[in-house]
Amino acid sequence: MLPQGFQRTTHLTGTILGILLVAATSGVCAYVIPLNATTAAFAYLIVVLAVAARWGYIEAVATSVTAVLSLNYLFFEPVGTLNVAD
Repeated sequence: MLPQGFQRTTHLTGTILGILLVAATSGVCAYVIPLNATTAAFAYLIVVLAVAARWGYIEAVATSVTAVLSLNYLFFEPVGTLNVAD
């Protein structure tokens, strides 16, 4: 059985790495290889699924929320805000 502190460290590590993976995906999808919103959303989905498979539910939820906010901020009009224009 693992000590209690080890489990919290693992959750924190997975959450931080998931957020960093979203940031890296955002940089690649928005600036290195300019992609449309659909392709970027699929790339974010792959990241969330990888985090869920490796670390678990809590880390995947944090990664998913970060991915949705990044997708909204970088790919939906008006770009650079968290609003969605009709």
